Amino acid sequence: MELTREVIKSYEPAKARALFKRFRKNGTWQCPTLVVLHAIAHLDDPAFRNDPRLAYLPRDVTAYWNPTNDFRFKACTHDDWEACRLRFAKQCELVGRMARAGVGILAGTDTPNPYAFPGFGIHDELALLVKCGLTPRQALQAATINPARYFGWEQKMGTVEVGKAADLVLLDANPLEDIHNTTRIAAVFVRGRYLDRAMLDQMLKHKSDSAALPSHQLRGLDPGD
Repeated sequence: MELTREVIKSYEPAKARALFKRFRKNGTWQCPTLVVLHAIAHLDDPAFRNDPRLAYLPRDVTAYWNPTNDFRFKACTHDDWEACRLRFAKQCELVGRMARAGVGILAGTDTPNPYAFPGFGIHDELALLVKCGLTPRQALQAATINPARYFGWEQKMGTVEVGKAADLVLLDANPLEDIHNTTRIAAVFVRGRYLDRAMLDQMLKHKSDSAALPSHQLRGLDPGD
């Protein structure tokens, strides 16, 4: 705890601004994976560990996500968890400062780290980016056009335009008004294939029904089966 406090206290805004300026000049992008950082700061909270989305994951994965089974966290004390939360708050602040300084931000989750849920996790990441100070538009760009620009694929994907990859998410509400509206999914297009809400729910049920299997037996399963 004391070490974390000392590290946070050592923060110097002028040095940070100089570093962010260098990031911008050099084209250095940041992918903070806030989902993982947020999880690490809250793994001691039983309510956090009872997320209903755990039902979609194999039991050996969810067992690994339990901090009592993870060598990195099993010895953590109450003070250690408090330090993790202090560190996460500072990390959030830095992400917001970088975005305001014009540093390129990419949305990522670093799954399968604890509570970086496949699929769901990107929505969690967008919400956390907004919590850190990005606008909903900036958060959406971090998951769409920004990665396309970073990889040099801007002509193929990243925006909705004729001739670009037909991978689309259709929503029932405007995410620019509330970033959590990205979870209100009506349908998706995957490589041009239309999947309506009923099909998406069927796929989720399939994943829930198969979650009792070990993860190595799930590899290669067709989510449409």
